[in-house]
Amino acid sequence: MGMSKNRAAIDLGTNSFRMLIADIEGPCFTPIKKVLRSVRLGEHFNGNNLTTAALKRGLAAITAFRQELSRYPDIQTIACGSAVFRQANNIDAFSTRAEALLGAKI
Repeated sequence: MGMSKNRAAIDLGTNSFRMLIADIEGPCFTPIKKVLRSVRLGEHFNGNNLTTAALKRGLAAITAFRQELSRYPDIQTIACGSAVFRQANNIDAFSTRAEALLGAKI
């Protein structure tokens, strides 16, 4: 048997952010924690910029995720963003801060 590893997968959607923390040992996958935060990142998205309020809600969710992740030493984390991450002109500053908090590239 191999050593178990904690992993986190984070989905940064337009309306909600989700995080799954799981223990992976060989072919076995055991969910440890699931977190869902409604952030409404795309609220009032005009095709150009996300609102300041939406970005603040997003960072608050990322901060909460970071606090949870800190309970698991050496956790490996992956994060992906929805279409709004590709479309919003003002997402770079958010992504930079979120990546620093998560320790993972979005």
